[in-house]
Amino acid sequence: MLQELQAESCKNHCPNVIRIRGRELQESLPECYKNLWSNLARIISPDIVMVSQFFVIGKHHQIPGCNVADLAPKIAMEFWNNESKLIKNTVNPNIFIGLARNYNKGKGFTDYITSIPVKNLDVIPHGLNSDIFESSLCARFRYIGQHHYFDFTAEKMQSMYQEIWKFYSNEQEKYALLNDKVYFQKVDISQYNGIYCQMEVFIPVEEKSKMI
Repeated sequence: MLQELQAESCKNHCPNVIRIRGRELQESLPECYKNLWSNLARIISPDIVMVSQFFVIGKHHQIPGCNVADLAPKIAMEFWNNESKLIKNTVNPNIFIGLARNYNKGKGFTDYITSIPVKNLDVIPHGLNSDIFESSLCARFRYIGQHHYFDFTAEKMQSMYQEIWKFYSNEQEKYALLNDKVYFQKVDISQYNGIYCQMEVFIPVEEKSKMI
């Protein structure tokens, strides 16, 4: 069974319960994050979840494959400060979705849409694009960092990439990652308290036994 980490916060930094393989650590939010900050991999804990179909509206980009990690945060910030304000039928205006398709398909680039989840695709503002993430079983990877919610550089996210690679290359793992097809990043800016932020990465999976 994959180890599970659950971090639940409330206003005014009330005490949190963080579960790592069933162990509970009761600490205030800032101190707890500070203790974990020295080793980010300890708070990146994949689990398998079902993600229902959702719609997004945003701005489409084609990013060179080798530059996704560094360029994605920059265009995400630009989108959030500008085009996101044009989208009115949002499910939650605090949620950012970075949806990537066709990763490393030999084209030399990744199709990436900086977006917000919406209720429907009836009204798409001029100059923006839409996409649909179909219901999928996904591996969810979580990251907590001591920086701004769009300051996700390749260096800072190294622990996340290592955790994803470990999952991908583990021959004993029950599920195979399908990240060459589609995956998405999720950031809830309402969770940012001026110091700590969180990103979740969802990658569709398939049972290896069904792929033979």
